[in-house]
Amino acid sequence: MGMHRTPLGAVAFGLLVLAEAIVFLLFAAAHLGSPLVLGPVRLEEPPIATATLVEGLCGIALLAAAHALLGGSYTRWRTALRAHAFALVGVLVGVGSLELGYAPRTAMGEGFHRAMLAVLSAGFVLSVLARWWTGRRRPVRWRGAPA
Repeated sequence: MGMHRTPLGAVAFGLLVLAEAIVFLLFAAAHLGSPLVLGPVRLEEPPIATATLVEGLCGIALLAAAHALLGGSYTRWRTALRAHAFALVGVLVGVGSLELGYAPRTAMGEGFHRAMLAVLSAGFVLSVLARWWTGRRRPVRWRGAPA
């Protein structure tokens, strides 16, 4: 219940959101203290428990949004919008803690925050536009249908 056919745009956006979630979860795991080696790429970040928690929660929120988008949920755009807003707040908290000196700076960490800020901002705008666009086309209700 609550599911229907998934449009191609929602599938494409869902795959992008899934990639965002994977990146967040990888960086959350990298903040546990041991380096992650993914082929030629080595993710090595200082162990920061709060960064692990925040990035893990952002990854889980984005996974839920990817599931809603790819699964054809009626609430897919609302879920994507909320997940992007949550993840944007998480990234902004990370940027703020780096700027205030509460966390050690690394080149990879700064690149991650900048890239995710750009990608999440674009995703947020796309979610707002998609939600607005789908909200414009209301189905015609038959007389006597509950509002």
